[in-house]
Amino acid sequence: MKSRNWVVAAGIFLFLATLTSGHGTWHMFALDKEEFCTVVLYQRYDLKYALGSEQIFPLTQKCDASHDMVPGFVNPAVIIFLGLAILCVGVSVSASIRGRRPASTRRTDPPGVWPREAPLGHGAPDRVQRCDGGQPRR
Repeated sequence: MKSRNWVVAAGIFLFLATLTSGHGTWHMFALDKEEFCTVVLYQRYDLKYALGSEQIFPLTQKCDASHDMVPGFVNPAVIIFLGLAILCVGVSVSASIRGRRPASTRRTDPPGVWPREAPLGHGAPDRVQRCDGGQPRR
């Protein structure tokens, strides 16, 4: 793949991470947290856990010791999407560096193999002289 395609993939993963994080942040906010926990989520509201439980990373907002208002898939998904975006940027940089290497340093044949001669009749002379004095391969 080209370097540009990896950058596009990284952008898509960053967008997905932002979207997932926004979904989790949306679940953190409620006008009346006690009412939201008891009426909407059917969970007991425990003031001991609810007051100091709000965190931005990892996203969390507790109703009680066992229930979080943020869905459980949000934090792992954000980490995975960010990791994939970083991986795509690294591959893009690698592909960009590999693509800009001068043509003289690129090898098409494996190490230790003589470069191939053109077959006879395709613009190559009838007798090919090699620097080692050997006969051409046919």
